[in-house]
Amino acid sequence: MSYKKYLILLLSIFILIACKKLPVDDVQKQVDKKIYYDALYLMNEKFEKSTPSKEDLDRYQKIYNDGKKYFLSKNDLKKAYGMDELYLQLPSSIREKLPKIQIDTKKHDEDAKVVGSNLYEKAKSMKENTFRERVAKYIEYSKAFGYDEDMKNTISAEQERLIKKIEKTMDYRIVGGNDELLNSKIVENYRGYIEHNPFMKTKENENPEVILEITAKLVEYTPNKVTEKKYTNDFDEIYTDENGKEATNTVKYLGKHFFKTSNMKVEVKYKLTSTLTGEVILQGSKTLDHEEYTYWDTYTIISGTLKDRSQFYQDGREETLSDKERFFREMAIKILREINQELKKLPDYDFMKINIS
Repeated sequence: MSYKKYLILLLSIFILIACKKLPVDDVQKQVDKKIYYDALYLMNEKFEKSTPSKEDLDRYQKIYNDGKKYFLSKNDLKKAYGMDELYLQLPSSIREKLPKIQIDTKKHDEDAKVVGSNLYEKAKSMKENTFRERVAKYIEYSKAFGYDEDMKNTISAEQERLIKKIEKTMDYRIVGGNDELLNSKIVENYRGYIEHNPFMKTKENENPEVILEITAKLVEYTPNKVTEKKYTNDFDEIYTDENGKEATNTVKYLGKHFFKTSNMKVEVKYKLTSTLTGEVILQGSKTLDHEEYTYWDTYTIISGTLKDRSQFYQDGREETLSDKERFFREMAIKILREINQELKKLPDYDFMKINIS
């Protein structure tokens, strides 16, 4: 084997070993921060992808036992129980190779009831006066749901009671404003850009549970403003003279740089109000700018004569900016996107979107 081939082989082995150790490094980062549950979760994921080595199995047992001891010392039964759950999710063929982990099934079931009861009591004690409080309480009930079969009906009843008090449907209203075209573009584009937030759009003849009020004040609109900047410079034209030698022909030219802009500024106010309680769930204001621009240059010879104009600069072409209707549509979309970003920050009661931890 040549030295070069040997070096390539050695490098390949080194890269392979490094890649195999990357997940372990991620695990160690969690262990160092005493986030044992996440560390064990990463090990579970690794075991799903490949057969664990003896080193992996020893590491798993140490993380489990250190984590279980740590969480119990902190009276965190929920996370200690979670460590058990991760272990029990492993295939029996792997659990058999982890003799240093022993779980008392009866104690595990009892812990589940205690954890579920604690989470239920915590949820039950939470306030529910505002939209955010009601959603937070609903989510807390969701966290308690899977621990104790005997508690499921009780938790479900509480969730059903609470969901009736949580605002779920939304409609909008344009309030004031000083430009009919801008208002009309907000109306035209509302349903396409107010989306993926905690609220569902109301159907026809349905009373919304929240109303979003939008006020857009046009502060400035300046379309197609062109500025011109002049400059002079020399241009060297390379050509072949009558003797067949390369020569230079220098001419002077006038350049014009054109910059065309359309811009507008709008002050936006928005307010989200519950029709069930009158609570102002969200409100705010923003100043938004929208701009389009294009630029081009033209060139005129002012001294000297070119022998071959094909070598000289080509004049740029003026591009057309959006007309007023399209320009206002783009601003309306920007307004709606900004408002929607604020709506998306509100807590979501939807069970399918909840990250239960």
